[in-house]
Amino acid sequence: MQSITWRATTSVGASAVVLGLCLMGCSSSGTSTAATASFGCVQPGAPLALAVGARANTPSPNAALSELSPLISSAASAQAPITVIRIDGQPHEVFGQSFSTDAGNSGSRQQDLDTFLQGLGNVIAKQLPARAPQADVLTALTLAAQATKPGGDVVLVDSGLQTVAPLEFQKDDLLQADPADVVNFLRGDQLLPDLKGRHVLLMGFGFTASPQPALDLEQQQNVVNIWRQIAEAGGASCVSVDSQPPGSASVSNVPAVSVVAVPTPPSINTCGDTVLNASNHVNFIENTATFIDPSGARATLQLLADKLANGEQRVKLIGTTATYGSVPYRINLSDERAEAVKQVLVSLGISASRISTEGVGTDWPGHVSDIGPGGVLLPGPAEENREVIAQLSCPET
Repeated sequence: MQSITWRATTSVGASAVVLGLCLMGCSSSGTSTAATASFGCVQPGAPLALAVGARANTPSPNAALSELSPLISSAASAQAPITVIRIDGQPHEVFGQSFSTDAGNSGSRQQDLDTFLQGLGNVIAKQLPARAPQADVLTALTLAAQATKPGGDVVLVDSGLQTVAPLEFQKDDLLQADPADVVNFLRGDQLLPDLKGRHVLLMGFGFTASPQPALDLEQQQNVVNIWRQIAEAGGASCVSVDSQPPGSASVSNVPAVSVVAVPTPPSINTCGDTVLNASNHVNFIENTATFIDPSGARATLQLLADKLANGEQRVKLIGTTATYGSVPYRINLSDERAEAVKQVLVSLGISASRISTEGVGTDWPGHVSDIGPGGVLLPGPAEENREVIAQLSCPET
């Protein structure tokens, strides 16, 4: 198979794109072979909206475009509308056409189809690389949804790390946010894209390129889950994810995109306060005291148990919550979360007599504002407020 290469300033780049499309999507007889390819739940031959991040901090879309060549050729051959959207800080539709022909035989029709694909290749090579700083994946998804009717396909190729409002991953700690909180936030501001009846495919989500640090598997999965749930909440009839690594290098000579800080590996202070939250896997399913990642939470709490096992130190566990529900509800929930941590420590061999718990809800010095305009819960700050603070007594000297 011929891979697609980027040469944004020369006609050679367009030819390479077209070559990739035709070699992967056209047979020698002039009929499409795309029907034999698998693209998750998207439907070859259906109207297609393709939003692509050929930008800084995310891997080059070369591999994804090569993989998608049969789907693109199939849509073109079926004379379905094809829309291509550039993902950058100001997403823009760069192509929106359907193939048409008045050819009287299959050979002439194939020549016309190849010409159409060549035009599409020129656009991809010249117009798809980012032109505006930052990345606005949500607007690109919204444009893609608007460009195709129910029953059509929407394909997003990007890392998923948006850096402009309303989803600023670099500011709002969204790598650790509960996807349901993100959906509720967007719904409250009426920002969910209308994807009713569309088939959605996510490609490259959670994968990054330098200078953006790589995400671990849990962070990658959370990025995927955020966008999957956004699409589902927008009414998508199905959402598929291509989890294959897309490569490591980004396209060159494009505007900068803000780097999203990646949480550091978990560590436990010898004494004093250690915050247990999503950054070290001690986080909870929304409105419950059930760990999202029980094995990850246990691994982190093993580090705390090891500290306690070396002496007679005591630990106080203080549970906190986001600003949700009544004050008594928050206090009760935060106490249950502190108790959940205690139970794990006891199971790891720490005497219950050395552990005390308290639930404070939102009444604690480290609470951050997590309510936005209109009373909407802000997903990043809300996740930051769902903590258990371990106050480990310092050994006497």
